[in-house]
Amino acid sequence: MGFLSLLTVLTFHPISAQVLKSKCAECQLPTAHSISDTVMDVQFRDKTLLSNCVSVKREMIEINGSKQQALRLRFLKNSTCSDTIVMAHQVEYISTGSLGLDGNPFTLQVLPAREFLSTLDTNDIPASFVELTGNLGYGGSDESSRSIGFGSMYYGGELLIAPFGTFLGRKFSLALGGGAFLEGGRMRFPAIGHLRYTLLGEAHYETVYEFVPSACQFGTSDGKHIEPGSGYTEVQSPTVTDSSVYFYRKNSIVQDDFRPYLFVEGGVVFNSSFEGNGSKPSINPDDYGQFLLGGGIGLPFATIFTASLGYRYMRLNLRTPCLTCPPAPNGNPDEFYVVNTNSVHSILLKVGLHFDW
Repeated sequence: MGFLSLLTVLTFHPISAQVLKSKCAECQLPTAHSISDTVMDVQFRDKTLLSNCVSVKREMIEINGSKQQALRLRFLKNSTCSDTIVMAHQVEYISTGSLGLDGNPFTLQVLPAREFLSTLDTNDIPASFVELTGNLGYGGSDESSRSIGFGSMYYGGELLIAPFGTFLGRKFSLALGGGAFLEGGRMRFPAIGHLRYTLLGEAHYETVYEFVPSACQFGTSDGKHIEPGSGYTEVQSPTVTDSSVYFYRKNSIVQDDFRPYLFVEGGVVFNSSFEGNGSKPSINPDDYGQFLLGGGIGLPFATIFTASLGYRYMRLNLRTPCLTCPPAPNGNPDEFYVVNTNSVHSILLKVGLHFDW
């Protein structure tokens, strides 16, 4: 039993150590020449030597507001993985224990990567949009004495177009549009102004840095030399660089999936040709006036869809016969009608399509 226990420890210890090393090492050893090469030494230009390094990876870090080349070094010691970041120019070379032809360990000089700027055209940040939604509103029951309201729900659709780009900045968008809704069997047509404020996640530029062929590439003795394709301009470096790897930077448009927004809107409401539309003939045409005001919160989702929930107040009119009016002395028929006003306080749900440009 003791022999089996010892055999188990001897068998699984190298396996567990190998698993730990594979998790710790992001990059393969650039100086490895045999399976016995599992760690390397990192020699700094100030003659500092760090041992048991299992991975060297190129990165970009920000120093005093500018991006500079750095190296992420990972170490494995006593079954513990740790890492540190140093400037690329601080490291002189890395080496493994394998012996070369001259009896010395294999060493590889560490140099900064070549730098290129992308001169390719980039798309403008999408700051305008078009939106088509179906609307469902709940306005409560009709409690008016003349039954000029509607029974709880109203339905419709709207089209909004925001063509002004960044006229109000990156977070604000101004849209104009219109639609139609049906309430109590009457079709009405709102003309709307809509102001939207993106709380977070709006589209913006981010500078992207990418190492080619990879962040794990370091020059070798075969003198491998690579060049980017067209559309890139090299940034001249005052120091010697590694011709086997380069990095480029470019502006990339980033837009978060989670982009909640607040909105306020308002407009005027026009009528279709239903019975009782308009202000005349009536005994009180000056009381006529139809508009809407509202606001709420919304969220784009699944790239091309949007949903919002908010409050909408609507002032709507309907002419009805004036049954309580005295007979007109001159027989003017205008005096037999009255303009009624329905004040609607409602909750409105909008769901539909959203396209940025």
